[in-house]
Amino acid sequence: MGLREILQKFTAKREKLKELQENRKVQQIAVEREKNSNERELERFMEERRQANIKKQLEEFRKQKTEEMWKSNMFKDDGHRILDAGNPILQQKKLFGLKSNMLNCSNGFFK
Repeated sequence: MGLREILQKFTAKREKLKELQENRKVQQIAVEREKNSNERELERFMEERRQANIKKQLEEFRKQKTEEMWKSNMFKDDGHRILDAGNPILQQKKLFGLKSNMLNCSNGFFK
């Protein structure tokens, strides 16, 4: 298959999709024109209410997922929470072998 054939397939699919979308749009317009103004207004209000409910449920879901994330085992290491005071790593004085006072180094650099 050459590059030209691949591009032709791609553009043919795009044109077919565009044609289907236009057909669907024409059908929706025809259906809307058959309805009277009261029906259209009622459906608009119902759709607004449905969208508001979806938004509210989505916000609740996101809040719940955030709470679950913070309560999860995200900060656990070997059965202990990393941020707990009982973790011996956080209680070590010389964690990386550094001297407590850097100004009094033995090499004499900061004397």
